Amino acid sequence: MKLSELRNELEKLVVEHSRESYRQLAGLDYSEKKIQEKANEIEELSKKALNELETSEIPRNLRWRLIGGAVSSRITELENEIYKKRMNEVKFREGKEKVNLGNWRTWNSKNALNHQKRKRVFDAIVQQGNKLAPLVEEGFKVVKENYGEHGLDVLGMYLEMEETSKKELLEVVKYSAKKAKGPFEKLSEELSPEVIGKQMEYYDDIYVYRHRIYRPFDETFKEIDYVKMLNEIFEDMGFNMDKVKIDAEQREGKTPSPMCASIKIPEDIRILYQETTPFGDFTSYCHEVGHALHGSSIKKEIPFEHKYIVPMGIAETFSTLFESLATDEVFLKEELGLSEDRVNEIKRRERFMELFFLTFYGANSQMKLEYWDKGYTIQEASQRYGELYDRYVGQKMPGKYWLVHHIMPLYTLYCPSYLIANIRKSELRNKLIKEFGRQWWGSRDAGRYLKEELMGPGSRIPLKEFSKMKKEIYLNEVLKE
Repeated sequence: MKLSELRNELEKLVVEHSRESYRQLAGLDYSEKKIQEKANEIEELSKKALNELETSEIPRNLRWRLIGGAVSSRITELENEIYKKRMNEVKFREGKEKVNLGNWRTWNSKNALNHQKRKRVFDAIVQQGNKLAPLVEEGFKVVKENYGEHGLDVLGMYLEMEETSKKELLEVVKYSAKKAKGPFEKLSEELSPEVIGKQMEYYDDIYVYRHRIYRPFDETFKEIDYVKMLNEIFEDMGFNMDKVKIDAEQREGKTPSPMCASIKIPEDIRILYQETTPFGDFTSYCHEVGHALHGSSIKKEIPFEHKYIVPMGIAETFSTLFESLATDEVFLKEELGLSEDRVNEIKRRERFMELFFLTFYGANSQMKLEYWDKGYTIQEASQRYGELYDRYVGQKMPGKYWLVHHIMPLYTLYCPSYLIANIRKSELRNKLIKEFGRQWWGSRDAGRYLKEELMGPGSRIPLKEFSKMKKEIYLNEVLKE
């Protein structure tokens, strides 16, 4: 087997697997059998490549992908089981309504002010995290043992991919969450009575606030065709929006979390989200279109590993950069015509959500880093999560909450990448403003720089050109009043 043959065959299988998995997440008719068959083929190819090619011949990140692919069959079986349980078994009937992990967020949005009703559903859903725990534990065990057989560990690989160290990343996570807690609690006391009709309690998680915090602006954004407006801006920057397909319909079985699926890079990129509130949908679209612009700009001719094996902290940098447009004071004034008073109020609420992010994802990130570093059991992880949530968010959250989260039980490590990406986003935005002006999104040269120099190389992005991982730049933006 030649390396070029491996890359071509692996890309073909990954695309076919991704296309059918996308249909599953979109709530469309899909074939579980086909998903499994493609996973089996990826496993066979991965094992064959590891046996036939010299270790020194395989690029490091591609080798990691092959080692992971060597257990693709079992991991896919577990992912399918988790998906079915999330949609069909982790559920609660409240009156005539059936709430599961597919519609929980939209249901919360509609029932935000019915506190006791929401609390009943929250407690019932979280308690059923036990149904997912054995599958999550087995999946993590399979991954850990598989990499261990090749002298690798999950945390070490993650840190190398993200170009950081355990000490540095833990310090950033802890420092950020601690610095955010005081201002977060103060602003929560001010805003919560208006946003959710009372002071915050444990069952009022970040997603409840996300769908309520910008309600005073929903009428304004209901009248704006932001998809058309944003797509025109991005086209003017030089991006090709014809490659991006958008699905915003509400559908049973559809993932509750907005997402972008880069099925065949750079030609077939799809955005999924469910409409909830006008301003919330606007920010979700800005975030997911950032992923889409990235995926559709990666150069077609570069090797498989540089197209498809992109560190999460890099992938989230571009989505976070474009999401920041949704609350950028100049963008809101110049592009949407909002008054200074309204922009200031949006910025105040954005600050609250950023502080909530730092505390909420501080708990998420630290627990997952410790999980892989200290070898927690699922029960120990749940206990530790409850402790960290109380420490940073200031609420007595049941520790099993992480098992019903949309990211934490489904990925070995992901949450810390959001913090890494936010730091890099702030550094990148400063560079864009300095070189292309305050309204960088109106610059064709800024678009060319992003598309050709930063997005185009995929995983070979010249990070050091704009990022020194200076957490103070991002934190000063969030913490200043």
